[in-house]
Amino acid sequence: MTLTIENLSVTYGDVPALTNVSIKVEPGEICALMGRSGSGKSSLLRAAAGIVATTTGTISVGDRDVTNLAIHERRIGLMFQSYALFPHLNVADNVAFGIAKHPDRGPRVTELLALVDLTGFETRAVGDLSGGEQQRVALARTLAPSPEVMFLDEPLGSLDTALRQTLLTDITSILTTMNIPVVYVTHDPTEAFAIADSITVLHRGVVNSEGPPRVLWTTPPTAVTARLLDRESVVEAATLPPVIRGDNTGAVLVPTEAVDLVAIDPPKTWDAPADAHEATVRHVVFAGLSSRATVQCADAMLTLDTTRDLTRNQKVYITVDAAAVTGLSI
Repeated sequence: MTLTIENLSVTYGDVPALTNVSIKVEPGEICALMGRSGSGKSSLLRAAAGIVATTTGTISVGDRDVTNLAIHERRIGLMFQSYALFPHLNVADNVAFGIAKHPDRGPRVTELLALVDLTGFETRAVGDLSGGEQQRVALARTLAPSPEVMFLDEPLGSLDTALRQTLLTDITSILTTMNIPVVYVTHDPTEAFAIADSITVLHRGVVNSEGPPRVLWTTPPTAVTARLLDRESVVEAATLPPVIRGDNTGAVLVPTEAVDLVAIDPPKTWDAPADAHEATVRHVVFAGLSSRATVQCADAMLTLDTTRDLTRNQKVYITVDAAAVTGLSI
């Protein structure tokens, strides 16, 4: 069943949280919902789940309009970052909490614990589990009532990097087998790229952009999206050196005269000025296999990843490929 949200608006008092937001997610599709804090991500999830009232718009699951239905009638699963497990219940009872009247409650719990790789944990106290194990219990509990749609609100945000990567792989596999629409909220582009079939970016309560991850990263339509997806350098076109802007002879790298902002893929560094532009290293962060450096070229601050051992105030030369420059709207 397709999840269809049309022209959804939510206000808190006189303050708009969402304005005419429309999203469609097909069965088996995972849509990553991204945006900065305050962009409206949590408001969208809470409105869809029935936790907060909508001002205008409709929410449909298949041919069912669930906009005004009670929470338990919507058949929407909602999983939070905080797990929200019941500490006085063991693992099996936590999973079974939402299916107390299910005729096959026991077998259903056994099936779900096997699905999340927690067979044998039935009688364990949730307080004795690791963060990753607790998150698996929370996922099993959310899946127990067989929801027709799943919403996950930054479910891995409180976990360490290594565990997050392992669980992300497992969750992706599990959600894909359910063949239901999934909306996955995250602020991490790496996480979104790993799990999502599509990305919707919210900004100040409206949809800023949407599309497949590779398309949005390769050709971001807006500066908001480019920055959110970590597209390295987003700068004002006027701050770039004339030769990069295309003001001098040579290739015009800024696509149109109307462009005020551009996103630039990481430039390359060279020791000698062979068709390159002089730049000054302003900041360097060591990141293991490489370093991330911010360099100043004319008035533009550009970001690049390099294996070179750069230091602050070092003079370098950079090249920028015309294909690496994308014009942006705000």
